[in-house]
Amino acid sequence: MILLWMDQRLSGYEYHEWKALEDFYIYGLEKTMIIKKLADTPFADMTGYDSITKQIVIGPDDGSGEIVLRYFRVAPGGSSPHHYHDFPHLVRVETGEGIVIDPEGEEHPLVPGDYVYIHDNQPHCFKNRGNESFEFICVVPRRGEG
Repeated sequence: MILLWMDQRLSGYEYHEWKALEDFYIYGLEKTMIIKKLADTPFADMTGYDSITKQIVIGPDDGSGEIVLRYFRVAPGGSSPHHYHDFPHLVRVETGEGIVIDPEGEEHPLVPGDYVYIHDNQPHCFKNRGNESFEFICVVPRRGEG
């Protein structure tokens, strides 16, 4: 354990306190870096979505209090429901061929290396249009996974 003397100012008054640092970043001291392998990441419960699997690769259990990195697989012929929610998300296609359906119902082809930004409250749907698994990374704010 490292103890650090902190100088903080509130309303013109100066006070001091000792802070215990464990995996804490301050003045050049770093948090423990999290490195994970997808193969070692458990699958989340996706009851009711037989064609989709999800893994929470980095999230609150890893100390990430603001963002969550998820990995989705959509089986051939499968899709997510057409839905929306009150948070945005970023998507990067990793493997396979899919489509994302926008709020107007237009289908946009997706292939590995494509990126998608979905605004909060924007209806969308992901579908696998190929013969192999359609896989993508999806990053959401913490409130989007819970």
